[in-house]
Amino acid sequence: IGLCMKSLYKFLFLRSFLITVTALCAAVVILWYLVVFYQSELKTNEQVDMSEAVAEEIKANFMRRLQTYEDLLKIIANFTEKANYKSVNNGDFIRLLFKETLLENSDIYQIRYIDATGKEIYRLDREGDEVVFSQPSELQNKKNRYYFVETAQLALGDIYLSPIDLNIENGKIQTPWVPTIRIATPITDTKNGGQGIVILNINLEKDLKLFSSTNGSEKRLLLNKDGYFIAGTDSSDLWGFMFDNNKSFSSYYPTVWNDVIGHDNGTLINEGTIYTFVTINQDDLSFKSDMKKISHSEHFKVVIKRKLSEAQYLPKNSNEVIFALLLFLVIIGISYRWSKAISGQKEAEYSVVKTHEALVQSEKMVSL
Repeated sequence: IGLCMKSLYKFLFLRSFLITVTALCAAVVILWYLVVFYQSELKTNEQVDMSEAVAEEIKANFMRRLQTYEDLLKIIANFTEKANYKSVNNGDFIRLLFKETLLENSDIYQIRYIDATGKEIYRLDREGDEVVFSQPSELQNKKNRYYFVETAQLALGDIYLSPIDLNIENGKIQTPWVPTIRIATPITDTKNGGQGIVILNINLEKDLKLFSSTNGSEKRLLLNKDGYFIAGTDSSDLWGFMFDNNKSFSSYYPTVWNDVIGHDNGTLINEGTIYTFVTINQDDLSFKSDMKKISHSEHFKVVIKRKLSEAQYLPKNSNEVIFALLLFLVIIGISYRWSKAISGQKEAEYSVVKTHEALVQSEKMVSL
């Protein structure tokens, strides 16, 4: 009987030990999972906040810059219209005005006055460190260019903001590429009747370089309204709409693009990547009370693409491995002492019972 009881105590010990080890390990694993999951959520929220801050900063800087040129354009247009009145010949004043504007604003590389027939009347270009007026034989007719057609149809005082594209000269894309946005406004052409336009060509090279200022997991993209890359990716994928190819964000990431195009701003996670986007609507530029709305529907998308930090549920360095081993040894120790205590208590209880039975049996023998 004693041998059987010893075997029973060993069984009780092993069962208690295994149950305790399993329960403690499961509790530690669940706690570890919850902690890692919580930290992962915090990290994701932090990444989203960072992306939103970057996107909003890019948008704000871009809009401030365009607002400055919009204000400048209105001043130039006002003086040009007065100096170009049919009874006045102030060509020298207009040339001086254009020249001083280019000299004071390094990113404006071209200023033009185009009359109501689409002909360039005054054109000043930046060539390296110099500014050069085009000779009469070099002036071109731009009546079929989209920016002239759309601006000439606006009301006086309205502003036209073009799409961002590459500058074209004499029917060919200028090389090296000159990423350009054009700001224009109509003025009265009293010499020909109708409306001519004053237009600034702004080189966005410096602005677009901001999209290549990325760190490891972050990528900054500028897209046009159709999802074509303007900045932030390999040069072979840029300006697809200018080269009649389908290399675009909308074709590479159609699911994401459907969300991006459907909202002004937002954040979504797709295939382990965080996409945060904001929209630069040119209607947002005219915020002054005395300024009319921009009459055009062009907009751009700033997209911050960031690799989602994956939750690390397994130890990833030597310190965490050592900690896990020590924790497991602690669990083993606790389980051993707990199981030993339980089996010892059972053995003690059995001893008390056996002692009681022996006393009862002795009393019975004495009574006989």
